[in-house]
Amino acid sequence: MNYFIKFVLIGFSFLCTSLSIAEPVILKSMSAPAATEFSTVNGIIGLNSESLSGGTISVETGSYSQETPLEANGNFNLTVAANSLYTIKATLGLNAALPDVTASFKNYPALLQGETRTLDLRRPSGQLLGQVNVIGGTAQNISLFITATSTTAGITEQYNANSEVNLVGSQSPEVLFAFPANIVSIVSGRIQITSTNGCILNETLPPKSIILTDKASGTTLPDVQNWTVDVTSASCNAGSISGEIHLSGLDTSATLSEHQLTFIGSEFINLNLTSFGTYKVDPITEGEYSTSQTSFFDEPYSSLRYPNENVIVKGDTIFNTSYPVGTSHGVVKLNGDWNFSQTIAANIEASGSLPGSTSDSLSANDIINPVDGSFDFILINGNWQANSYDFNFESVVNTRKDKETLNVELLQDSLTNNHSISEGSSVNLAPVSLNTAMAEIVLLVEQTPGQALNTIEKLFINGNSNIIDPGSNVVIGKSSIRADSTGTPESEFKFTLYGLPGIYTLTASGTGSDGRIYSATFNVTLGTIPPPDNEDDKGTMACFGINKVKLHQHDEHNKYEFSKDKLYIKYAGFRLPDDAIVDLTQDNVSITIDGKVYDFPVGTFKQHNNKQHYHYKSAKGQLPNVKVDIDFKKAKWSIKLNKEDTSYIDNSDGVDISLSIAGYTGNENVILKSKNKHHDKLIYKRKPKLDCRIKNKEKHEDDDKDEDEDDKESNDVDNDDQ
Repeated sequence: MNYFIKFVLIGFSFLCTSLSIAEPVILKSMSAPAATEFSTVNGIIGLNSESLSGGTISVETGSYSQETPLEANGNFNLTVAANSLYTIKATLGLNAALPDVTASFKNYPALLQGETRTLDLRRPSGQLLGQVNVIGGTAQNISLFITATSTTAGITEQYNANSEVNLVGSQSPEVLFAFPANIVSIVSGRIQITSTNGCILNETLPPKSIILTDKASGTTLPDVQNWTVDVTSASCNAGSISGEIHLSGLDTSATLSEHQLTFIGSEFINLNLTSFGTYKVDPITEGEYSTSQTSFFDEPYSSLRYPNENVIVKGDTIFNTSYPVGTSHGVVKLNGDWNFSQTIAANIEASGSLPGSTSDSLSANDIINPVDGSFDFILINGNWQANSYDFNFESVVNTRKDKETLNVELLQDSLTNNHSISEGSSVNLAPVSLNTAMAEIVLLVEQTPGQALNTIEKLFINGNSNIIDPGSNVVIGKSSIRADSTGTPESEFKFTLYGLPGIYTLTASGTGSDGRIYSATFNVTLGTIPPPDNEDDKGTMACFGINKVKLHQHDEHNKYEFSKDKLYIKYAGFRLPDDAIVDLTQDNVSITIDGKVYDFPVGTFKQHNNKQHYHYKSAKGQLPNVKVDIDFKKAKWSIKLNKEDTSYIDNSDGVDISLSIAGYTGNENVILKSKNKHHDKLIYKRKPKLDCRIKNKEKHEDDDKDEDEDDKESNDVDNDDQ
């Protein structure tokens, strides 16, 4: 069944509404802000004595931003939200011989509604020629970086430029920059040199400061900054590395297409081998190297990624790859609104660990056969789980192309296809059955009355949902959607979403033809979601509130490596109704954070000294690291998550946090605030703290100790993150 849902993209704001898809639903747009809620910043930007050949300029205020191409004369006109500090950023495209210069002007004071401010952001300019004198070798590549910062009347200006040049023949190792004059600039870099004995060396060019001369003063020659790098006596001994690549127990039907072997260290060496057997690299610079290896096979198999290893090359070094392998075979069955005929490609990935290891250090990938859903793996001896699926969709409608990638990640403890591989074995896995669902959504770009039609050329959609097991009604995984629509600019988009049943929180965004960012955050229900089991729902808690939250999110999440994200909910308050009878050695506990459920079944918690105080700590080596503390006497609870992928948390509409104990539930939505300029550390702190105790609300010594330890631990975490 296809569902038809409408959404309106809202400029410079986010709208979040829970939707039902039983019948068509229209997500109404918020009324466009009146013109008096905005102000205007115009003016001119550039480097005097240098012409512009392109670039962009933007203004940012909170959630509102506007970016426009930069005119050749440097003139600009920007709309800025009133009553807020704002920042201007620009990329100055100079002539082809000079690297672009990025500039930012931070913390301009707020403008009144309808006010216009004119800025002259032209700066005196000079030129810098960075040169390196190489002794004992020949330069192959040079990279230089130049930065400058100045603050005047509370406005901080920052400038950056960088350039990398691959040198040809006798070309001199030098880079020419145009950059603001009359302020202190720091220039640094690196250079790659081939020494006279044939070794490749990467040398750092230490930072140097310089104040460039204003070209307007009449100078025609650039200022010069010199480095001298002498590699005549550098320790650069050449050795060799060789060995044999061998898989024992390999299925006779498996044909190797290519084996990639990479050494990363003093040199970067990548070998593409067409057969197993011997290899040799001679010469290679001595030193420590990390290795990565992947074998690619012809159908029906695909690829096997080996554990990374370290090797020290000294003299003639031997490095062998020898692993026992087996195979596993299975079938993915798709039941529901879509099947393999709608996909352009589908992949399955398995993760594994070597015997005796708790770390998932191995992976294998296969293309799922669209005819029968079959997949086949070549796997190293160890424990494996086929727990990740990617489905790719693509369609062309009129002049637009729509693409979607659906990623399904199942939790390891929810799988029925965990299996072990031994040398030469062939394991047939139980079929994997996935229910599918789809919906058609419509997105409208908000229009301003009396203005030209506003359109979007490229639209992005992304979001995710928990996967609920219909039998047990528990979370067994995560389903993520990444999609885009490109082509002729449009003001209305019809997009078909493919997914697994679930409630998806999605964000759609794009840049309008007026230069503003348009976005909407909304929920879409795909398929039929089993109703929650409320038999044990005994009601709400008598008291509940969040006192402190600390979140550190890293920018990148690699499926081959555990995330380093950290989340701490500290000493939140709670109290059950007076007639509640609870024993955590007998009752269930669950904590839900922005839709993700952390379940703690009966027997999970340990009682502390026969008191109404309970602890939980995940097993050593288990990821994420989880610690939970529930103290009924002090009416406080905490959870600490370390090395958890917290990308599911969306703070744009606050973070929903709930605690359920034996059917009694409390919940609260809190807004996290940025703690640093990178916005990767977020914090919430309630003042005054909520105390859910009925009696003796005066502060006790043990509470002081708790809070002292809390602050100390928070400081330790900050130090670890640096």
